[in-house]
Amino acid sequence: MKKKTIFQTLLIMIILSINAMATIAPKAPINAGAYKFTENSTRLSFMDMSDNEEGFRVYHNGDIIGTVGAKDGNGTYQYITLRDLKKATLYTVNIVAYNNAGESTPLIKSFRTISIPKSNVPAQPGAYIGVWNETEDSVRISFMDNSDNEDGFRVEDLDGNVLMDNIPPKDLNGTYQHITLSGLDEGKLYFIRVFAYNESGVSIPSSTRAFRTKCSNKSSRVKKTGQSISYYPKDDGDYQKGLTLSYVRDNIKEIVTDNITRLQWQDNEDAKTIIKNNYEASNYCSKLTLGGYNDWRLPTRKELFGILDFSRVHPSIDTNKFKNINSDFYWTSTTHEYSVGSNTWVVDFDNIRSASPGELRTSKHNVRCVRVVSNL
Repeated sequence: MKKKTIFQTLLIMIILSINAMATIAPKAPINAGAYKFTENSTRLSFMDMSDNEEGFRVYHNGDIIGTVGAKDGNGTYQYITLRDLKKATLYTVNIVAYNNAGESTPLIKSFRTISIPKSNVPAQPGAYIGVWNETEDSVRISFMDNSDNEDGFRVEDLDGNVLMDNIPPKDLNGTYQHITLSGLDEGKLYFIRVFAYNESGVSIPSSTRAFRTKCSNKSSRVKKTGQSISYYPKDDGDYQKGLTLSYVRDNIKEIVTDNITRLQWQDNEDAKTIIKNNYEASNYCSKLTLGGYNDWRLPTRKELFGILDFSRVHPSIDTNKFKNINSDFYWTSTTHEYSVGSNTWVVDFDNIRSASPGELRTSKHNVRCVRVVSNL
């Protein structure tokens, strides 16, 4: 009987102890942190200092803006994401632990939500550009308007030359624009991009589109020599016949495109430094991979002679486009008619000439490979 009384007494004391703990409010959390800020949310962390809380509340101006249940135990960190906040706003919040007995003293934390500036620059037009109705001096193009805040559009080539500007916007976002580019050069290869603009700036460009204007029946794709001064009557400087030299350089691919002949020329450092005999040069070009292309070859005499600029010497080439050039002989694939098998034509880029009767194929000279633009 005595043992039973002792057991009952202990049980009552345990129950009373548990009830007493339940009537004690939890301790306040500590070490509040705030991070992962957005325009309308943030993440809070804090350390739990009690083992009798039911959870935590976050107050702002007397309103509960977040709750989280108790997790693990005393000495562990709790996390809560506050949502539906106002952007660019300073918040001072009270974090409390609570149970049936009440709430802890508050842990105060201040933070500010951010404001992400929105760009007012128009969106990229296109990105695809349609091309049709090519003539000797004009072409019709189309592109999609992807903005509703542009002041206009302009069309440029890859060198930044403006082909058409102040093109007014039409209708609404998601509609196609149609314009005619005029005053173009006959028989020329163009690479164009379209930009949208307003007072805040210029959009990123559309994708690049290539096209070539037509040649009339009266003209052919014979280029001017580049000679602009006449030294004697009826010389090249006097006549000024042919199409104006026109090249586009791709600095990333290190390739120069001849807009008239549809040829692309190697223009990396090798074009200035590599010295090989004719057999080695031919093999080198056939194995070359440059700009994503692997169909390179050694140029013919006529092709290589065609990029000479007769208005220049030392070197005799357009150095604004061709950046890697040695003022010396370059190999061609054309064998000399009087010494087939042993001699091959070379072109001199120092002083504009082709060596005759060519050079022995075992001689060492510079190499510049060529390929045909297959899609134009």
